[in-house]
Amino acid sequence: MSEAVSVPIYVPGRKVVCTTDDIALEFHSRGWFSPEPDRIWIDGVEGELKFMVRRPATSYTFAAEISPFASPPPQSLELFFNYHRVEYFEIAKRGEISVELPAEVFTLRTCIVRLHCRNAISGTSVGIEDPRRLGIALHSWVLT
Repeated sequence: MSEAVSVPIYVPGRKVVCTTDDIALEFHSRGWFSPEPDRIWIDGVEGELKFMVRRPATSYTFAAEISPFASPPPQSLELFFNYHRVEYFEIAKRGEISVELPAEVFTLRTCIVRLHCRNAISGTSVGIEDPRRLGIALHSWVLT
């Protein structure tokens, strides 16, 4: 018999601040660099948030404060929720994105949000000493 994997429970309306001193990074399951003082970068092209939440009667809204890597804006961002592609954004500067998630996409017991930036690039390719492959940074997010 396999052991049950513990998945954090998200309370709708709880803002998750993605910084070094925020304990709520338990929702960041895979695809993230270590948090920085004011953000966390996707490690490569895709970062995943994973949590349990009660299925809504109508819908929830997922909102996030994000910023692109400095060069070359705009960066692409595809948002997947429980394996459904729910939105595509072009991110040219720091700001907020939001998307309505209808009850029909809450098909799994554990919710999986994937932020996918297909054109993430290495800092060394644009002349800075950061070898990480960067595209999109997440500052905070909330599901309401």
